[in-house]
Formats: sequence, structure tokens, C-alpha cells
Amino acid sequence: MDTPIFNIHDVILIMTFAVSGALALMQPVVPDSNRLAKGVLAIFYICIAIDAVCTLLLWNDQIHHSEFTSYVIAYFFVLASLIKGAALYFYILAITRENFSLQLTDALHLVPVSLCLLLLVALRVNTDVLRFDLDEISPAFERAIHGIWYFIKIMPVVYAVAALVGLRWYRQQLRERYSSISDVPIDWLNYLVIGFLFSWMWTLAANILGNISSLSTAEVVGLANNYINFVLAIALFAYSIAYVKTLLRAGADNQSAEMPDKTSEILLEKIRSGIELQKLYLNQSLTIEEFSNEIAAPYREVSNTINKHFNTNFFEFINRYRVEEAKRMLADSAYDSLSILEILHESGFNSKSAFQRFFKRLTGVSPRAFRKNPMSVKTD
Repeated sequence: MDTPIFNIHDVILIMTFAVSGALALMQPVVPDSNRLAKGVLAIFYICIAIDAVCTLLLWNDQIHHSEFTSYVIAYFFVLASLIKGAALYFYILAITRENFSLQLTDALHLVPVSLCLLLLVALRVNTDVLRFDLDEISPAFERAIHGIWYFIKIMPVVYAVAALVGLRWYRQQLRERYSSISDVPIDWLNYLVIGFLFSWMWTLAANILGNISSLSTAEVVGLANNYINFVLAIALFAYSIAYVKTLLRAGADNQSAEMPDKTSEILLEKIRSGIELQKLYLNQSLTIEEFSNEIAAPYREVSNTINKHFNTNFFEFINRYRVEEAKRMLADSAYDSLSILEILHESGFNSKSAFQRFFKRLTGVSPRAFRKNPMSVKTD
């Protein structure tokens, strides 16, 4: 009986290639206005597809290719391995940074790719070289090829770590700027990036095991990673459909539609009532939806009215009243027994960093300095 060309492990690579290729082609029709994010995600999926098919062609002994295709496979494999990490990183930036665009300096990310390709050409690296399937190989040449392998495995890990750092920064910025945010979209994106980081560290471990342990052990590690990549590719696409639009939801109220010139006095009175009479800003977890429900008004109209009439977004508007409440308590000797931490909670803040930032920005001094000398507050 003839040996089958593909085994079950090869099938998962073929499925990864097919699914990733299809997902890349689907990006132009995905209902999302962020064209840069869709473009970068398409590049990421193309890299995953190329990586899968080149891995199949590289390690399947039943597939034979010409001398030319052996070079093409090696070059595309290295390219995909290097670019996929950068593509994931820029995708994270594109969906977490408002008005993010690629700059000329971002071309520096292509330098490692270019240098690696030049090294491939100089060393005449093909699939046989990458597999160390040579009759004779000098120690220096072997070290150079090992260096290429480590380089293409380490770079995606570096970019995944950078993406996680970017997500951490993004979450911190939201917490400092807004009173209440939904952690679910950020958490799921964080899990996905951690998944890719784990996957790429797994392949790095397989590469190391191949050098210090048996090839069979390294092969088992590598095969398991193929399944992980397949699941992660589908999960990222599902995320891009379900959650990307909500990532900047916390700041959406600042991007309001145009309103008629005549502002509704009734709605303004409702907003003032919610602030001055109901003191809704004292609710630490207050959202614009909750505020709107309390004053019986559509939240989009509330958002637009605050944007237009008070020239600020909802959470900036609310936090101004919280700062005024904190100032009142800090200046009143009746509250001397309360710590600054207790006062920030009593005034409606749920974050010490956000309180410190807003208070100093609006008064010019820290809460502690204001408590010592309430007259030190800046005047406009």
C-alpha cells in the first residue's frame, strides 16, 4: 500500500491555510469602518496561511519540489514568520488607538525582515538547509542557520509582548480618563494575544528541544502548536466581529452627531436636575446609560447635549462635579477625620489615579496641598 501524502496533522495545516486565507479575503466586506485594522488583520491572516502551507511543504517528506520552489518556500516561510508578529502588534494599535495611522518611521519594522532576507540570499538558504538535510555542513554555517531559526521564532514573541504592553497601557488610559469602563472586550483581546504569545513561545520551545533533545519530542510539541494556531485564528476573527466596535465605546460619547442649533431646554433642565438635585455623579460606577435612565432621556441625546452645550464628554462633565464635591469636603473641617482616599470615594471617584489626575488638572494642586491650603487653588 502506498504511503499517504498527508496525515491527520497535515490536514490541520491545510485547514489552517484554507481558513486563514478565507478570513483574509473576507476582511474587505467585514462591517467595520476601520480600514487600517482590516488591512493589517488581512496581512496577519495571510501570514498565518503562508506559515501553515510552508510548514507543510517544509516538513512533509512525501512532497518533493524543485530547486527553485525550495528557495521560494524557505523565503516565504521566513517572511511569514517575521511579519505575523508585527501584523498582530499593529492590529492591536489600530483598534485601541483613536485615529491611529501608520507613519514613515513604522517602516523601521521592516529592517529585521530585510536583513534576514539578505542573509538567506547570502547563505543560499533553501528548504534543505532549513531542515539541516545536507551531507556536509560546517560548524559556522550550522550556527548561522540555528541563528536564523531562533530569530524568526523570537521576533513574534517580542511583538506579542509589545502588544500586551500596549493593551495594558490602553486599559490604564481608559481607567484614568473614564469613570466606568467595560473590561470584557479588553479582557478577551488580552486572552487572545496571550494565546498567540503562548503559541509562539511553544514553537520557540520546539526549536530549542530539537537542538537539545530528541527530534521526536520537538515534533510532538510542534504538532500540538498547529492545532493551537488553528483555534486562535478562528477565535481572533470571531472577536473582530463581536467586540472591536466596542473597544472605544467608553469614548464614543465624545464623537457625537451634529445637533440642531436650538438646544432642548427641557433636556438641559433634566441634566441639571440629575446633577444638582439627584447628585447622580456620586455613583462611582455611573455610566451614561444609567444617568440617562435616571433622568428619563435617550442616552444619545444626553451625550450630544453635553458635548454641544458644555463642550466636553460625559465622563469629563461628571468628574468636574466630583472634583467640586471633593473640594468642598477637603475644605470643610467637618471632614477632617476622613482620609483623602475616603473622600475620593465619597465624591464619586472609584480610582485614586483618576482622582489625582482630574483634581490637579482642574485645580492646579494636589488634593493634599488643597486640603492644607484651600486658597491655593488656581483661578482661571
